[in-house]
Amino acid sequence: MILGAVLAVFAVAVYASHTAPIRTAKAAALADAEACAEVGEPRKMVALCGRAIATGMLPDDVLVLTYSNRAFAYVNMELFANALRDYGAALRINSSDAVTYAGRAQVNNLMNNW
Repeated sequence: MILGAVLAVFAVAVYASHTAPIRTAKAAALADAEACAEVGEPRKMVALCGRAIATGMLPDDVLVLTYSNRAFAYVNMELFANALRDYGAALRINSSDAVTYAGRAQVNNLMNNW
């Protein structure tokens, strides 16, 4: 009985130690995505959003917003091709996001792509 309890506690400890880095990385990715949305300076936005996207740990709704935020930063830096790439990535995740379509349309307008 005591051995069973010890094994159960050990199993929980091993599980927790193996999942803690994943939870920590996901929390860091979400923090970067949030900071990207709030920082306002395009170069910092690109770095923060890029780091959050690269983790592969963002839920789809946050990932779409993060791609859109980075695209917005690229537009402010006049890197329109990069912005179109990010808007396209966001639309591949959620093809019904009207805000992303509007952002992509604005970039195409800036590039005279009608």
